[in-house]
Amino acid sequence: MKRLMPLSGATAALVFFAAVYLLGGLLENYSHTSQTVSEIGRAGSPAEAQWRVANLLVAAGLLVFAVSIRNFASTRNVSQLPALFVAFYTLSVAGTGLFATPHPLHNVFGLSLLIGYMAPLVTALTWRSQAELRSVAAVSAISWCIVVLAIALNLSPLFAPSLYPLEFYGVVQRGLFVAYYGWCCYLSLTLLQQGRR
Repeated sequence: MKRLMPLSGATAALVFFAAVYLLGGLLENYSHTSQTVSEIGRAGSPAEAQWRVANLLVAAGLLVFAVSIRNFASTRNVSQLPALFVAFYTLSVAGTGLFATPHPLHNVFGLSLLIGYMAPLVTALTWRSQAELRSVAAVSAISWCIVVLAIALNLSPLFAPSLYPLEFYGVVQRGLFVAYYGWCCYLSLTLLQQGRR
C-alpha cells in the first residue's frame, strides 16, 4: 500500500474532474464554458452536499499525496518543502468545500490556493540539484509557468476585463485546474516509478 501512495495525487485529480463534470450535469442550465466550479456547490444548489463530499475526498487524496512526497524526499535526501505546499493546497481545497459560495470564507480559502499553486516552483528549485530528479525539476518549472499564466488569466477580469469575453471564464478557470492537477498526475506517476526502482 505504501508503494501505491503516490497515486493518490492522480486519484485526487480524477475525482476532482469527475465531480466537476458529473455534478455540473445535475444542475439545470449549468455551463462549463462560462460558470465557475464553485457555482456547482454554491449554497442552496442541488449538488451542494455532493460537492462538499467531493472536495473533502480530493483534499484527503492530496493530503496522502503530500505525505508520499515527504516520504520520497526524505529517502532521496532532497527538500520536503514541496510536500508542505501541496499540504497547504489541501487545506485550501477543504476550506472551499466546507464554506460554500457566497460564504465570505469561501473566497478567503480560494485565494489561499495561490500558495499551494507554488508547489511546482518549489519542486523545481529544490530538487534540481539531484541528477536523477532534474527532469522532474524541469517539468515542474514548465508546469509552474503554465500555472502562473493560468492564474493571470483567472485574475485578469480584475485589471483587464476586456482581455477575453467573460462567457469563457469557466474554460479559463478550468485551465488553471488542468495545469495544477496535471502536474500532480505527472509527479504521482514519476514518484511511483522512482519508488519501484
